[in-house]
Amino acid sequence: MSGNSAFRSDPEIPVILYITNQVPFCLDSGGQRREFELLRRAIGHYTVHLLVIHPPSGAGVEVVERGNGLSENLASLHIVPTTKWVGDTSTPARIREHYSSHAIDLTRSLIHDLQPDLIHVEGYYLMYVLPQGLDVPVVLGEENVEYHLDEQRAQASDKYSMEAAGHAKLREQESWKTASVICAATKDDAQTILEAIPTAKVVVVPNASNHFVSKPRVSARSPGDSPIIGFLGNYRWFPTLDAAIVLARDIWPAIRQERPDASLWLIGQGGKETLTSEFFRQAGIVITGWVEDVVSTLQELDLFICPLRIGGGSKFKISDALISGCAIVTTPIGVQGFPKAAVDAIRVVESIDDFALAVLSLLREDEAREELEYLATKAAGSLDRWEDAGARLMDGWNTAMRGARCV
Repeated sequence: MSGNSAFRSDPEIPVILYITNQVPFCLDSGGQRREFELLRRAIGHYTVHLLVIHPPSGAGVEVVERGNGLSENLASLHIVPTTKWVGDTSTPARIREHYSSHAIDLTRSLIHDLQPDLIHVEGYYLMYVLPQGLDVPVVLGEENVEYHLDEQRAQASDKYSMEAAGHAKLREQESWKTASVICAATKDDAQTILEAIPTAKVVVVPNASNHFVSKPRVSARSPGDSPIIGFLGNYRWFPTLDAAIVLARDIWPAIRQERPDASLWLIGQGGKETLTSEFFRQAGIVITGWVEDVVSTLQELDLFICPLRIGGGSKFKISDALISGCAIVTTPIGVQGFPKAAVDAIRVVESIDDFALAVLSLLREDEAREELEYLATKAAGSLDRWEDAGARLMDGWNTAMRGARCV
């Protein structure tokens, strides 16, 4: 292993430079949750230096102040702002959104000073910070196949184009070629990568579910109460925001027409700041914002609905609803990456046009809804655990450092 012992508390512990676009301290989103749970299992086995490339208007400082203790165990923490993109507009939007000239300079300085044994880059759109001719193994974390999201976004909105998605696909696949090891979140994503780059070294590092303690579904609600329907997510993340808009604009009016007593809770970070259009001012819609106890909040619902049109990897909102014992209605995108037992516990609706009908049917059919609640609780036991996911990440890092092949 390479390395300068002057920057190491223990020269036998590998040094990792970890580059990401979010501060994984305050767990307001699935991405933050994933990185926090994985990093806290890796720290101690490795010396981890964290570099965060964050928009100036984002919640970087706020997140550090609301931190969960992870920062105290890092070897160093650097948060740098994004800067204005002045290059080619055909460059994928995700790269332009996360561009930082400061990060490019700081990355070079950290590589020189730390002499890391490995660099982990979370997201292909941050690979631009790495210098050419780098003689350090690079692990690329892919929580999603990003160009799939770009393609879905182009299909859902005329503000985005398939041509732009094509540029993103080429750039993302180029990053797969240069990475020593790629950490995919699902087996399907791993297969997509290997079909494009058969020589790639890929390890599946799944999203897990045991960050919440599953508890018996206990509610003071009675069968005659007005129904409460809910959705959960980080509304600053465009697939979640898109789903919330579709829900409020296209689905909720039809539900309220038959059930004017129903309420819709939009739960999660960024809701009060982001959900500002007229669609969200309809009768019955409650924007809760961030909640301290997610499981207890979800257990207050009669039905959890998730009309995703855009998404990749696997969805924390779905696993959180399963852990909470919710009856769930979602789209095929919502169940991506989940085991059969979980998929069988969920009502999957192929078309957004049929979503309201499925919701209303379950509100009328108590037995069917209660059966889904039972199946959800049972299926929660089939979900991955963070201990196993963390071990898979460390396998990927070790594989990259010794130049071995993943299996």
